Amino acid sequence: MPMKTFITLLNVMFLFVALSAQTPEEEVDGLFMESIRHAENLDLNSLSEGVDDSHKAGFIGNGKYFCSYYMMTLDVKYHMRNVKDQKITIKEKRITTLSDTVVLVSTKGKATTTLNDGRVIDTGFLWSFVYKKETDGWKVVHSHQSELR
Repeated sequence: MPMKTFITLLNVMFLFVALSAQTPEEEVDGLFMESIRHAENLDLNSLSEGVDDSHKAGFIGNGKYFCSYYMMTLDVKYHMRNVKDQKITIKEKRITTLSDTVVLVSTKGKATTTLNDGRVIDTGFLWSFVYKKETDGWKVVHSHQSELR
């Protein structure tokens, strides 16, 4: 292969890789929106795959502090037992890169939850998630979820 053709091929490959690379914000946003779908499907197992609790940063949910993700999931499972389905609407979202390996997602939104007995409950919320880039991808290492009153 002539050198000129080889260099052109390398330039095209480099351009393709550069154009297809996502920013940390785009990567995390895709994962965040995927976690919303898991939450709407009440799929706690899939939701948990995006969490790394090895840093022991703790989790906060509606005024309760949980020293581990596992303890928070017990609380979530308890409250999910009466939920038929839910729809989550994100009204505002800000994604901020804090470093090459840490991204913060802050959101405001509304959850519409249908209970097994047919009641529908609308709840406003404020959420923040800290994502850390691990060897196997971006993972949530801390979250703070509050219900608007």
